[in-house]
This record gives sequence, structure tokens and C-alpha cells, in this order.
Amino acid sequence: MRYLTPRLPGIRHWTLVDHDAGLLERAAAPEGVEVTRVVGDLAGRGLEAIPESRAHLVTASALLDLVSKDWLGALAAACRDAGSAALFALSYDGGIQWQVAQDEPRPDDDPDDGIIRRSVNAHQRRDKGLGGALGPMAGLTAEMTFRAAGYRVWLLPSSWRLGPADAELARALVRGWETAAVEQLRAAADDEAAVARQVRAWAERRCATIASGRFGLMVGHLDLLALRA
Repeated sequence: MRYLTPRLPGIRHWTLVDHDAGLLERAAAPEGVEVTRVVGDLAGRGLEAIPESRAHLVTASALLDLVSKDWLGALAAACRDAGSAALFALSYDGGIQWQVAQDEPRPDDDPDDGIIRRSVNAHQRRDKGLGGALGPMAGLTAEMTFRAAGYRVWLLPSSWRLGPADAELARALVRGWETAAVEQLRAAADDEAAVARQVRAWAERRCATIASGRFGLMVGHLDLLALRA
């Protein structure tokens, strides 16, 4: 809402939907814009959580990689029936790449980077409450789904490119990936303790990379815009 309102001056009313009433209250309305806040659970189908039967634009951030193919299909159909455009930002695409420095293309490889990335991406496909999650396939699946619903679709990269100024976020990502990788690898491991030690050692090495003050980290995301044909 904050980003799009000055770029879409014709939209003067927003309906915000979240399951967390506290987060909704923190979303301050831009000047001259009316906001309706709806506490709703997106585990329903399509746009049933939204009271308006028609919306000019349906938009969300960091959502599509958490939903199932069926849920996404229902959403695309609801957007089509409402005649609305769709904009979904920051769908994770499975890419995690470390670099020697933020401004250098040279990779900084750790022997366990690959297994951590594969484990995280598999974990992303687990059910997040909306069916088996699309995870890294969300962007491509959404592109095909909205095209099938009669939309013109643009799918473009919007990768996070982190460096020393983003150290706090980078550390939070590493710790999140550590937790996800342990949960994923334990399911198939004969020695769970050894798995946890291996992943923890990787996390410590990568936190040391961040602490060095000279690193780059690319986390792949995709943005999708769908407009009625």
C-alpha cells in the first residue's frame, strides 16, 4: 500500500487482509486514502476473505511460495471473475548464492552450501496451511496459472542482494535456513545429532562470513504482474 499508492494515484481505497490484527493496526494509511482492515484467514479459497466482490488490484508480498497449486488456481479464478489486476512480489525462486564481496561476482563456496540450499528448498514445499506449498516453483506456476486464466503476465527477477549493511538480515536468514535444514534432513537421517552438528557448523561458518564485513549474498525472488488481456 505504501509503495503503490503514490504510483497508482487513482486507487483511493485499500482493503488490507491479515490474520494478525496487531499487524493490520500498524499499517498506517497514506494521506487521503481510505483503508479497510480485515482480520481473515487465507486458508479459504480465492478472495472469500475480502468483503468487496470487485477489486481493481489484488496484491501481496512473499505469499505465493507458501500456497498450493490448487489455492493459486482458485485465486487466479477469483481475480478473473472480479476483473482485477494482480501483482505478487517477492516469491522465492530457490536461488541462494554467496559472493566474496557485494560488488564482486566471484562466488564464495562452502562445501555444505549445496546441501543446505536443497534442504531449504525441500522444506519450502511443505504444507504451510494452504496445502502442499509451491516453494521455489511459485513464480513459474503463477505465470502459467494466470496465463491460463486469460491474463497477460510479466514475471521478472527481484532478487535480494545483501552486503555488509544488511548483516542483521543476513544473519537472520542463516539462522532460519539452519532451522529449516535440520528439520528437513532429520526426517531421512540415521544420525540426527550428526545432521544437527553439520548444519550448525555451516551456520557458524556463514555467520563468520557475515561478521567479516566483506560478503555478498543473493537470494532469488520473482515479481509477477498479471493484467487482463
